[in-house]
Amino acid sequence: MLHSLVSWYEYHQLQEMFRAFQQTPDVGLFAEFAREIYGKHLPADMTSALNEWATRPESSAGYIREATEFYKMAIERDLNITTIGASGAVFGLLLAFGMLFPNTRLMLMFIPIPIKAKYFVIGYGAIELFMGLQHQTGDNVAHFAHLGGMLFGFFIVRYWRRHGKRFY
Repeated sequence: MLHSLVSWYEYHQLQEMFRAFQQTPDVGLFAEFAREIYGKHLPADMTSALNEWATRPESSAGYIREATEFYKMAIERDLNITTIGASGAVFGLLLAFGMLFPNTRLMLMFIPIPIKAKYFVIGYGAIELFMGLQHQTGDNVAHFAHLGGMLFGFFIVRYWRRHGKRFY
């Protein structure tokens, strides 16, 4: 649900940017939108088109038409992303393990240093939050679904503790 909420927010942000562009078609607004889609590194052809549009405003009608199509394509693409998997549930189990057995020492395969479960879970959650906020192009991971799973795991363990349930 958290992933869906974040996706809805991002979708509406893109629509607001498109509405602002429709009201005042400007190369600066479109450049801001393109950076939102691609990140800091725009493709070379996009950069050259933006530079040409900025230097030749008399030919802006064609660029406005192309920019409008790009907006529509990007918003449609953002709307039609499917999310599959059970990783949110796995992250919920991970957080529950960290809360129920916080001082259990874990030995990670690639970093042969023992780490307590509570620190591992906190670190992994921080990494997921950081990655979710990064907006890396090509990162097809639903980081906020993972965080939503962790949030659900947190609340279910709190519920169990309040109602005296012990499963171990």
